Amino acid sequence: MKTKKFRTLQSKIMIVMSSLIVAYIIITLLLHIYTQSIHAILISSISSFIFLVIILYLLIRRYITRPASIVLKVMNSGDVNLLSNIRSERIDDEWDLIAEMIIDYYEKSKKLRSELDSKNKFFDIIAHDLRSPFNSIIGILELLVNNQDDYSQEEKNHLLISAFKAAKNNLVLLDSLLKWARLQTGRWLPNKRIFDFAKIVYSVYTLYKVEALQRDISLVSNIKDSILVYGDEDMIETILRNLVSNAIKFTQKHGLVTIDVCIVDNYLQVKISDNGKGMSPKVLNNLFKIGENVVSVDIKGDKGTGLGLVLSQDLVIANSGKIWAESQLNKGSDFYFTIPLSN
Repeated sequence: MKTKKFRTLQSKIMIVMSSLIVAYIIITLLLHIYTQSIHAILISSISSFIFLVIILYLLIRRYITRPASIVLKVMNSGDVNLLSNIRSERIDDEWDLIAEMIIDYYEKSKKLRSELDSKNKFFDIIAHDLRSPFNSIIGILELLVNNQDDYSQEEKNHLLISAFKAAKNNLVLLDSLLKWARLQTGRWLPNKRIFDFAKIVYSVYTLYKVEALQRDISLVSNIKDSILVYGDEDMIETILRNLVSNAIKFTQKHGLVTIDVCIVDNYLQVKISDNGKGMSPKVLNNLFKIGENVVSVDIKGDKGTGLGLVLSQDLVIANSGKIWAESQLNKGSDFYFTIPLSN
């Protein structure tokens, strides 16, 4: 639509210029027919030409030079408020359209800069969170190497368990970061096909059933029948794993984590629920925003960066779905995402 209107502006300019040229030719011919004096014809032709040049100059100044100078000022200064001059003078509808296009360009540029700043901030957070566990692991191992005779076997076991947990958490974070980086750089593209979502649920359920039992948490899957969906199987399994893992981490002993589905329009809506610690409105609002330093602490006191949720959001979008969450503090959380059905 914008391109069509912009071409209309070009057409108008060409029509005006062509009309002026035709008018000049007609006037010259009329003077040649009705005037016998060569000197009079020459003077009249020059006068007509000067008159037409003046009209052309005024038209160009009105419809091209003035708006173009404002556009150049905007391009040089970056102040889109200057474009209001085009609108206030009511120069032309098409130039008003150009003003809107430039404003749209700068708004998109501003959004892009904001996204880049957020990603830089996000990487700073991730770098810090990757470095901290290594410092903890090195510190623990240094204590055991230099002062092993000062600790009892029970104390040594406790230190080793702490180092193991720190290393495991770091591996999970690094794995999520590598997957997210592959997705952002286009090296992990969705390979969409029809597959049975129930098989993925069973795989994830089997993977986390032992961890849930160790934490004394009931993990329940209500998906029994085959459900054919369309998407990248590996990506969707990663989404489900992240959400189920988070639900278990943030649920107290004797808690409950459930996996449910329902069909909404042409999508399968997946719901992972828990009755754990829940989230405050502030944390919930910033949950999927990259660059927001939303540090969460699970039931065992381990900190999370939210990278898994950021990755899950990008994977859901790559598979033409949506993701969102509902939560109340100390009452639990519900995470939803959608996948296109096979039809």
